[in-house]
Amino acid sequence: MSLAQPGGGSTLPIRCVLVVDPLGTRDRQPFFPTDLTLAPARTIEWFVFQD
Repeated sequence: MSLAQPGGGSTLPIRCVLVVDPLGTRDRQPFFPTDLTLAPARTIEWFVFQD
């Protein structure tokens, strides 16, 4: 996946991480980090700690 930069610049690669609460107490939430070196688990940690 990639994201176009404003002003028609080059594209920016992104990763799609869909977080689903197995208990169903929170809505599904997609995250699109641009740092491809970031592990998907780290993105999920940010989701858990955003309260």
